[in-house]
Amino acid sequence: MKNKKSVEAMPMIIIAFVLAALMFIIIAAIQTDLLRGGGKETDRLQLSTRDFDGDGIADAFDDCPCDAGKRENRGCNPPPTIPTTKEECDQMRGLV
Repeated sequence: MKNKKSVEAMPMIIIAFVLAALMFIIIAAIQTDLLRGGGKETDRLQLSTRDFDGDGIADAFDDCPCDAGKRENRGCNPPPTIPTTKEECDQMRGLV
C-alpha cells in the first residue's frame, strides 16, 4: 500500500522538480542580463539628477536647464515686467 502511494505521488514530484528547474533557469537568465547591462540604469539616474546650470533644480524638472533661475519659476528667470503706466516706463528708462 505504501508503495502504491509513492508511485502515485511521483508525477507530482517530477512536475515540481521541473518547475523549480525552469524557475532557476529563468532567474539566472534575468540576473545575467542585469549584470551584463553594466550600469545603464545608474547612467540614466545620473542624467536625471544632474543640474547643468547649478540652480539646484535637476535638469529633468528644470524648464530652463541652461539658465539658472528660481524654484518658483521652475528653474527659469522671472519674466520681464511690462510697464503699464507712464511712471513705470520712465523708471525702466532711467528717467526718474
